[in-house]
Amino acid sequence: MSTAVHVSSGHDGLQEHVLAGLRDRALTAVILMGVARLDSLVGQALAAGVDPDTPVAIIESGSTPRQRTVRTVLRDASGSAVCAPATIVIGELAGYDLSGPP
Repeated sequence: MSTAVHVSSGHDGLQEHVLAGLRDRALTAVILMGVARLDSLVGQALAAGVDPDTPVAIIESGSTPRQRTVRTVLRDASGSAVCAPATIVIGELAGYDLSGPP
């Protein structure tokens, strides 16, 4: 289970400490404004040794009537048809559906 959450902008890629946390599954990364760089972010994570089966959730138009969540794994996330605005979540927590009552 992830023990930390790191929130960052998707404009500058993933920092080394974020990649290290994703590699050892200790961290869930929440990336804002990263849809335009999704392919690059996924490639960076895979090249850094992050498990290709790491869960990914992409929440499009969050908190609006048009909200849509795409769930996938890291190796398949590049092909996700999503539009901005969206939040990208990479890590174990992305595998849980937390949208409703327990």
